[in-house]
Parts: sequence; C-alpha cells; structure tokens
Amino acid sequence: MPNNIVSINDELYNYLNDVNYGMSKPQFNHLTTIVNGLINLPGTKTLSKIPASVFSAKDKSCIYKFLSHSKWDDSLLNNNRINYLNFFLENNIAPKSVGFLVIDDTVNSKESAKKMQGLSYNYSHTEGKNIWSHCVVTSNFIVGGKSIPLEYQPYYKKELCKDLNKNFKSKVDIAKDFITSFKITSNCEKVYCLMDSWYTNSKLIEASLSKGYYLIGAIKSNRKISPLGVSLQLSEFEKYINPNTLDLVTVKGKDYRIYTYEGNVAKFPNAKVLICYEVKKDGFKSPVYLMSTDIL
Repeated sequence: MPNNIVSINDELYNYLNDVNYGMSKPQFNHLTTIVNGLINLPGTKTLSKIPASVFSAKDKSCIYKFLSHSKWDDSLLNNNRINYLNFFLENNIAPKSVGFLVIDDTVNSKESAKKMQGLSYNYSHTEGKNIWSHCVVTSNFIVGGKSIPLEYQPYYKKELCKDLNKNFKSKVDIAKDFITSFKITSNCEKVYCLMDSWYTNSKLIEASLSKGYYLIGAIKSNRKISPLGVSLQLSEFEKYINPNTLDLVTVKGKDYRIYTYEGNVAKFPNAKVLICYEVKKDGFKSPVYLMSTDIL
C-alpha cells in the first residue's frame, strides 16, 4: 500500500472542469489525476508514484497511454485556462490597480536521465554551471496581492530544434511572445514588466512599450550611460559615487543607499537607472543596477 493516499480535490476538479474544452470522461479523469498528484503529493513526483498514491487513479499504464497516444489538444486547454484567468482578474481586482508581468526562466536538472526528450546542457545560476536539464521560460502576473502563473514554454537550443523538428526561438523571442500576447485587464491602470539582466534588452523594451507597459529590469555593469553627455560604463561611473552621501532606503528590513540617473542607457533614450548599494555593518556591498522606462 502507498504511504500517501490523495483524494481528488473538489476545488481543483471544478477548476479543471471549467477550462475543459471537450475531453472525453476518461481523458478528463487522467488529467485531474496527474494535476492533483503533481500539486498535492509530497517529495519527488513521478508518473509511477501518482497512480499509486491518488485514490481514484487508474493503473499507470493507462496514464502512460493517455499521455503518449490519446488525442487531445493541450493548446485548446491552455487557451481556456488563459480566458478563465482573464475573467477572474476582471472580476477580482480593484480599479486602478498596478500589475507586474514577471518574465523568467527555470532550469530543471535531469542529470540521471538518458532518453528523456528535450534535454540539453543549460546554464544554472543556482549551480553556477551548465547542467543536463530542461529549460522553461515562464511568465507570472502579480496584482492586488494575487500571484498567477500565466505562460510557460520550453526553450530548446538550435541543434536540438533540428532533432525535434521545431522552429528555433531564443529565450528573448519567447519572452517577447509572452509580452505581446498578454491581455491587460481593464482594472489595471499600469503594468510593469519585470525581468533580470538576461532579458533587459531593446527588443523586450520595445515590445513592452508598444503594448503600453513599462519595464523594470536588472542591467549589467557594462551597460553605457551618458551623464553630462559623457559616455561610459556603469562600472566606471560608479567609481565616482560616494554611497555615504546618498539617501537611505529600507526594503524588507534591509538598508540601501540609492543613486538615481536619468538619461540614455545604451541605445535607449529617456530611462531611469538606480544604482543600489546594500548597507552592511562594515560598509557596502557591490552595487546592483536597475533600469526603468518609467521616469515619471
């Protein structure tokens, strides 16, 4: 007998039923079993563990057959999910809210896997090296105290796309699609796209502004600015700043000294850059650089 018996969660079942596009009853039961197991089972989740632990599940061979041979359209299911989220947001957030569309990617290590489709070496910031893994680009929308996963798409390197017979898209291209396809709720007065330095570039800045969104992103120290018309890298400009002379800002119990620059950043005009020094007992940490297209 399995150590954990999980019953189908009624709230989850009702939600999946709302976004179901017409799957047969056996298909829908397999879907609810998989999703319920992935969410509620503790520890490592596998397709063998889920049917052994979910009370109403069929044999694992039935789930394997559903995933590999059953005819169902995940894009239709995902479209229904997005439409459901849009309806939810329209009816559950306050007028004139400010929303944040967060773009990021995650690396899921599969070091022991040999035959799993779509694996390649991807750089992990956590590990500080390339690891054998899947890489997924994601978007998440945060508004009114609610955090909602929106889109997710696997990233495949060019050579892997050829093997999988797929068109290559860079992480930036995938992120651009997420931004341009995002539909703002009428209750949102402003939307900010948030991203790390990997994604803060002219392509995504232009995509954000074309949709009427602002962008806030980390930038690298080699980005050039033009204070008083002099072009130099942020790391060079930072040498002329005395953090002790800057205003103190406290965020979640941490103290920072902030320098604000407004002007050209690389090829983009009229941006704001915050040079942020975290205050330590023995001085200051190396600065973090943030860029915003909202300079009001």
